[in-house]
Amino acid sequence: MTDVDDLAAFLNARLDEDESRWRDLADLGEQGYWDFMLAEVDAKRRIIAKLEHYRQRADEPCTREEGIMYDDHVDALTAVVQLLALPYANHPDYRPEWRPNE
Repeated sequence: MTDVDDLAAFLNARLDEDESRWRDLADLGEQGYWDFMLAEVDAKRRIIAKLEHYRQRADEPCTREEGIMYDDHVDALTAVVQLLALPYANHPDYRPEWRPNE
């Protein structure tokens, strides 16, 4: 497992916890707010999935003329996932090397 794999797994685990929390709270009322929170969790998971998709394709040959450089997408999405994980920086499993570059 690479550092990016570990980061994605860490963030997915936190999102699982968030989703469980939001679902439990949704049962208490104010469904519209909790629906929003669950949609936010889903959106973050989709970003992680895009990163995983481009990482799998990063070794495929392509040229800039084709309009896609998978390594560029991987770099950009890795930076985004680092930012998405930042709110969990106080979690004991968070690693300092995941902190985004300033």
